[in-house]
Amino acid sequence: VFMKNGEMRRYRHIVVDEVQDFSAPELAAVIGAVEKLNQLTLVGDSGQAIGEAHTFPGWDKLRSYWSLGSSLSQFIALTVTH
Repeated sequence: VFMKNGEMRRYRHIVVDEVQDFSAPELAAVIGAVEKLNQLTLVGDSGQAIGEAHTFPGWDKLRSYWSLGSSLSQFIALTVTH
């Protein structure tokens, strides 16, 4: 979120990789920087967190919080590793 002439502006789209290393407050800041959830692309593997102290809420919690049943948002699980 940035200010222009005293007006709050939001980003058109944000892409975050390694989101498993974000805490809930950090994710809230990213989410607040867009108008709609379909303006976010979040990518991460909760099994690859950098430190033990990470507080990533987890994909299941995010999916239930966001009610991803809408046609504008998608949750895609990748099951093949390379």
